[in-house]
Amino acid sequence: MAEMSTPRHFTPGFAEKSLRDIDTTESILNKMKRISIFKGSDAVKHLMSKKGLLASEAKEVMGILLDNHYIVRVRPSDEHHILDISYEFNINHEYIWLKEGSKSMMYLISIMLFFAAVALAMFPIWPRSVKVGTGYLFYLLMGIVIFLIAITIVRVVIYLSIWLVTRRSFWLFPNLYADCGVLESFVPLYGWDECEDKVEEEEPLREKKNK
Repeated sequence: MAEMSTPRHFTPGFAEKSLRDIDTTESILNKMKRISIFKGSDAVKHLMSKKGLLASEAKEVMGILLDNHYIVRVRPSDEHHILDISYEFNINHEYIWLKEGSKSMMYLISIMLFFAAVALAMFPIWPRSVKVGTGYLFYLLMGIVIFLIAITIVRVVIYLSIWLVTRRSFWLFPNLYADCGVLESFVPLYGWDECEDKVEEEEPLREKKNK
């Protein structure tokens, strides 16, 4: 007789960390505040493909986030979204974060910008060699910015072209703007968003394999 797999228990902290890097779309809440929304089905697929959870475990994680007020349900109204409070998770509903993520990176960037401003203010007294090196660095940074803008445009063009033909989402460098390292941002080279129906179909199959 096949041995039953031990059920896993998830903490709110683990649930939040697992979902923080999900792709979102921009909208307006109550015609006032800009928000980032994601669909329940996308959250389940993200937890299954990126975190290795079963469909039932992914839904449990979403329930934990709802119960602990990390996320809240919203629904479209005209050209914006409004709150639609419910603690029952549904893959067809849309959600937003109530709790903001870690601000450590923002603080670090603020400190770096402060020192950069001070350094620029002292530019006239810099040694000539430093000024020349700064010029090369500026051109390098501009090249990186132009490179990222070009990749972004290519990604959008490819995405729209494939979506119009197949109605499936294809992304070049899907982790390009994810919260990860520089090298990880370019891995994998491309990614498909699976159809929503496949989430429900894979649940019994994956659960059987873990028994």
